[in-house]
Amino acid sequence: PDRVYSTANGAGAVGGGALTPPLVTSGQLIENTAHTPLFNSTREGMSEYRFDLPAGDYLLTLQFVELVHNGPGLRRFSVLAEGRTLLQDLDLYARW
Repeated sequence: PDRVYSTANGAGAVGGGALTPPLVTSGQLIENTAHTPLFNSTREGMSEYRFDLPAGDYLLTLQFVELVHNGPGLRRFSVLAEGRTLLQDLDLYARW
C-alpha cells in the first residue's frame, strides 16, 4: 500500500487519497506483471510523490497502471523530477 509523506518517513504521497479500485475488489489480476500486489491500490488527487534523498545520481524507474478510468482522455498527467518534465500529458489508456 501507498503511504503519505512525512518528514519522519522521508518518502510518500503529498495530498490526495488512497483507494482500492473495483478491478481489484472483484478479484481480477493485472496482466503482464509479476508485481500484481504493487498495483492493488491507487492514489487520486495527489500533488506530488516526494523523496528526501541526499544529493547524488539516482535511477528512476516508474511503473503505471490505469485502474479507474476506462477510456482515452479521461486522465492525463505529467511527471517531473527536480523541476524537469520527464513525461508530458501522459494518457495511459490512450497509449497502451
